[in-house]
Amino acid sequence: MLNMLSRNAKRTNRILAIETSTELLGVSVVDDTGMHFETTIVQARIHSEMLHCVSRLWRQQAWPLESIDCLAVSSGPGFFTGLRIGSATAGFALALKKPVARVPTFEVYLRQCSAYENVGVVQGKARGQTVCALYTKVPSTSGGPCGLPGFWSLYGFEQIVPVAAKSYEDFCENLRKVDSGPV
Repeated sequence: MLNMLSRNAKRTNRILAIETSTELLGVSVVDDTGMHFETTIVQARIHSEMLHCVSRLWRQQAWPLESIDCLAVSSGPGFFTGLRIGSATAGFALALKKPVARVPTFEVYLRQCSAYENVGVVQGKARGQTVCALYTKVPSTSGGPCGLPGFWSLYGFEQIVPVAAKSYEDFCENLRKVDSGPV
């Protein structure tokens, strides 16, 4: 019993992460010690390869599928088919009674762009529309979350143009309004 406890104490949380909200198909495995595997493919309509990528990952790592502790999957906004395939692939984690974490795509963008004063996100082009949002930094003396509602405040931003489907031209019009004053 003591031997088994010490062996388990060395094990870190292993997360299988899946990104399918854009034309990028990404699969990776991370744990407390870093990234162990990552593969990305940037190609339209490639998301059906998801199960093949996951299968290849496990063969290369020689890990039993049961060894994942959590699955993280992009939750959008994004391409409908890609999000649907990512969510369906997450179903195998539920079958193993493992938790699934939804990761909002725009939150990832904001985290990556937290050093910028203004961040505009434009994604997709289904039916002539894009999903857009605009964020601006809120002055903060603490350098941490600014206290406003919404995930964007975690990174010190205020949402100026809410996440919504609109034409690219409408989004550009919103940008012009922001440049000239309040929206």
